[in-house]
Amino acid sequence: PDPAFFRPVRRINRFVFPLGGADLMDLERESGVTISTFDDYLEACNIAVAHYAEYCAGLKCSLAYDRSLYFPRAARCDAERAFNEFFRSNYYIEREERVFCPGEAFQNYMMHHVLDAAQKHHMVIQMHTGMQEGSGNIVANSNPALLSNLFLEYPGVRFDVFHIGYPYYHELGALAKMFPNVYADMSWAHILCPAAAR
Repeated sequence: PDPAFFRPVRRINRFVFPLGGADLMDLERESGVTISTFDDYLEACNIAVAHYAEYCAGLKCSLAYDRSLYFPRAARCDAERAFNEFFRSNYYIEREERVFCPGEAFQNYMMHHVLDAAQKHHMVIQMHTGMQEGSGNIVANSNPALLSNLFLEYPGVRFDVFHIGYPYYHELGALAKMFPNVYADMSWAHILCPAAAR
């Protein structure tokens, strides 16, 4: 696409919610950091975000499909303990094939870490909220009001909140008024609910 009109965004899901060794190895290749400790992982994420800041319009999070959008602060020691479990278990399986099962402490810590890096680079964060694609998910997990603590803690991050948060568009309207760094994104709005879009 014409870069005068279109710029890419990169997903942060794999930083916050890595699914296995393949995600870690991709991050190693992208950052040039060999990951064997939690500090290595944090450094690799920082390098990747700094690289994205050079050519991307922003970052995107679609974790509402997998978990609640409420990301409270977590202790570093809890996040590091969860990270170390990946190296402790299944040592006889090839690293690329290992499954990573990061708990909420790891996910919450990493979301704050990534947002801190994004704030340093003045980046936009696109957040998927509201109705999920397909069927059979928990729509309450994607209520944009769950992001309020992040809006407060990262005033230097511009949050582009997708799909007017439908069916929580009233909540998103209030959030966009309360927080100067929150923007209601109208994508899908006219398909999901023409009345709400008006």
